[in-house]
Amino acid sequence: MPAIESFSEAITAFGVPRESNAYAKAAQRLYADEGRIEIDDQVVVSEGDEGAYVMAWVWVPDSALQGDSSGASDDPTPAGSFVTSQFRNHYKCPKCDHVWSDVWSAQCDDDCPACGTRHVSPHKSDDV
Repeated sequence: MPAIESFSEAITAFGVPRESNAYAKAAQRLYADEGRIEIDDQVVVSEGDEGAYVMAWVWVPDSALQGDSSGASDDPTPAGSFVTSQFRNHYKCPKCDHVWSDVWSAQCDDDCPACGTRHVSPHKSDDV
């Protein structure tokens, strides 16, 4: 393989077409928001045991910079955007008694990472 000399050459060398990768297509469907979060047509995907990281571009306007000299607000949340609540949900599997917690944007069921039992409800949730 020839030497990679630019970031775009690295994406070409290590990326996959977005439409040919299930994780990249899911990321596009779930997170892409033109002008805020964008996922290129050629994308780097790093797969793990239970999911994948998908490379994306996040837009940060100048007005969101803290301590800038423009007199902009110190609030890093861009105007017109929203902040979602997050919950640390605590679970105990009714089948294998495995205990775990995970952070979600809702107090929702999860699947047991130890035995795969589906739709385990949290017994406790904390605001994060």
